[in-house]
Amino acid sequence: MLDAIKNYIQKNKFFWQYRHFVHRDVWLNYFNSYKSERRNFYSNYAETNKCRTFFEFGCASGPNLKNIQSRVSFETFFFGYDINKAAIEFAKQKFIIKTSNFSDLLTKNKLEKCLLSWGSSAFDLAIYDRVLYLLNENQVSNHFSEYGLFFNSIIIDDFHNSEFLDYNDAYYSKDYQKILSKFGFKIIQNDASEHPVSGPFCERSSRRLVFNRI
Repeated sequence: MLDAIKNYIQKNKFFWQYRHFVHRDVWLNYFNSYKSERRNFYSNYAETNKCRTFFEFGCASGPNLKNIQSRVSFETFFFGYDINKAAIEFAKQKFIIKTSNFSDLLTKNKLEKCLLSWGSSAFDLAIYDRVLYLLNENQVSNHFSEYGLFFNSIIIDDFHNSEFLDYNDAYYSKDYQKILSKFGFKIIQNDASEHPVSGPFCERSSRRLVFNRI
């Protein structure tokens, strides 16, 4: 019962908007985790594929982006979005203004302006690290319908199942392969997530997916 209540609370967007009131050092702790081994997947992918422009949905205080910045051998540019204003303000203090933009508001105009200022027409990589489970399938589809054209590659680390709808007390899996195919993306990699695993649902459905534009 306690786990069910906890899962329900953490699925609510208001929890994420005001999480810093509950956990005072949450964004500092998040940022300081940028050296976490699991985050190296993003910087390794960026280095191998020469990705220079990055978008992250649900970036928190920027640990994934900091990992990339600290480990790749060339200049990088970042746009991070999160609904928590405190997380965004924290991230702004940790990155160079000229090569980064963090916002708690997401619009196509904002993305277009950023890319133009960086001399790019699209983001080389979009990151969705354990965030899309907070949205329902229609919201996910609408998001990629709106913003998918801005991305060349996408990495989704979330609850994915292409065989059946899986669920626990609060979370449901989605078929991201099916969803992304509608917007011109092909899955090229499907691995077990490196997020901590807790329970049968996570063991079955926690996946890290890589998509490329067809």
